[in-house]
Amino acid sequence: MQLPTPEDLTKRRREIGLAIRNLAKRARLIQSIIAHIESEDVDPRLFTVRKILDIFEKAENDTADSHQESHSFPHHSHFSS
Repeated sequence: MQLPTPEDLTKRRREIGLAIRNLAKRARLIQSIIAHIESEDVDPRLFTVRKILDIFEKAENDTADSHQESHSFPHHSHFSS
């Protein structure tokens, strides 16, 4: 398994539209840790990278779910019994 680079993490976070502070809050990490990881100042532990990747996956699923809901139509019957 190849771990994502700090550049990969930054790119994916921005594509999802998460600010560092929101990612930190969701992952229960300190904002500065994420900033240091993205700027390649530290080598993160695998556990930390997994937490970040889990948040990315959840955020992408939330976006996909809300996108589906916004395109579904309510089913109403026009006929009354």
